[in-house]
Amino acid sequence: MHPSAKAGELIVRIIPPTLGEAGVDVFGKTIPPHAGRAVTLKAGENVEELEAGALFRATDSGLVLIEKGLVSVTQCLTIKGDVGLSTGNVRTDTGSIRVMGSVQTGSSVDSSKHLVVGEVVESADVTAGGDIEVAGGIMMPDGGLIKAEGTVRAQFAVNANIEAGGDVIFAHEANHCLIRAKGRIVALKGRGIVQGGCLVCGKGMEVNELGSELGVTTTVVVESGGGIDDSLEREKLNARRVVDRIDQVLGKAPATTILEHTPAARRKEVAKALLLRSRAVTRIKALDKLILEGIKKASGEVSRVRIKVLRRLHPGVVVKFAGKTLAVEAGRERCQIRWDETQDRPIIDDL
Repeated sequence: MHPSAKAGELIVRIIPPTLGEAGVDVFGKTIPPHAGRAVTLKAGENVEELEAGALFRATDSGLVLIEKGLVSVTQCLTIKGDVGLSTGNVRTDTGSIRVMGSVQTGSSVDSSKHLVVGEVVESADVTAGGDIEVAGGIMMPDGGLIKAEGTVRAQFAVNANIEAGGDVIFAHEANHCLIRAKGRIVALKGRGIVQGGCLVCGKGMEVNELGSELGVTTTVVVESGGGIDDSLEREKLNARRVVDRIDQVLGKAPATTILEHTPAARRKEVAKALLLRSRAVTRIKALDKLILEGIKKASGEVSRVRIKVLRRLHPGVVVKFAGKTLAVEAGRERCQIRWDETQDRPIIDDL
């Protein structure tokens, strides 16, 4: 996903769009073609533009990236073998890291940008400010953590602890892993089996098989990025405490009534307390509105999430949506689990 380039090497050529070719449906009717869309890119770090923006060449060696319409070649630290006792722990403040071998047990690698591992990651701590790509697998029987601000990709994972700000993508399988992805969890290209462990996703899941024939407990949690802001709830609680304390001392009568029955010597002090209560009550109403908007936003996000299983959903899978739980008791072919707003619970239906 992040090919390397040498200085002077041509790295990107833009092919002009074509009009496309018409097709025919099963009834013999012509399907009109869709024209291709033009792509516009600009030269970024360590890249020069040629042929009026149709061709780009690297001016330095590194990883080729295309992000936000820019083609760039970022500086990359290359470890030609394994990361272990012979190298010590590896960290970069700028640039990416490419490990040609494996990251061995007990080691740590910290990349400010992307990290590419040519073989496997064993029980190690691996973090990156961008994506983490492992050409082999992730095996963590003795602990460790994979943490990326972007996407994590690997062939397989066993007993792994993975956190990703984007998606977590496997080619073959994930067994008994703890995964937390703000994006999706995907396993489609190879065997595509996810079984055991706890899998937390923000935008859904798409796998070939979920769970196992042996009924191994596999927990999937949909954790929407929206919802109630804890800081709003705390602020509301504090404002409510202010109102309750003043009510206990002065009562709940209207402010004018309370002031009429207050001695002149204390009236100024009581007026300040009543003003404080009035402001707290106004703030509580505003916070209730913000919290309700958060709940509506979370409900809308959850209703769009899908747990898609393209081949087989096995018994023993437990899916949690918005505090509601669905336990799969019988196997099912090619289906999806989603939130049903009319029933206010997760349901299973066919794809």
